[in-house]
Amino acid sequence: LHWKGTGNKHLIDYCLLSKLKGPTNNHIYMLSSGTDTGVEFMTMFISQRSDELHNLINSQGFTESDSFEMLFEVPGYNRVHLNNYKLISAYPLKTNNSGY
Repeated sequence: LHWKGTGNKHLIDYCLLSKLKGPTNNHIYMLSSGTDTGVEFMTMFISQRSDELHNLINSQGFTESDSFEMLFEVPGYNRVHLNNYKLISAYPLKTNNSGY
């Protein structure tokens, strides 16, 4: 992952959201980003806009039990997200029978 832009400028960050089946029938969400801009956006998206996130997940053909990864482009200014995103890719993850 990388980002472009420095200082007091517009920047583009990329954030990867992964969902995996956990070992005890639970779900594990992981996120990573090039800077804090993507992390702050995805944290807000998961906690405050969860209905929108679930609709986006469903629109990609994933069910609640699927493992997947989604890559987001997150614009920012001064390393602060601008409260929007662009979905770059979404794909299923194959797991073994134990779920991980």
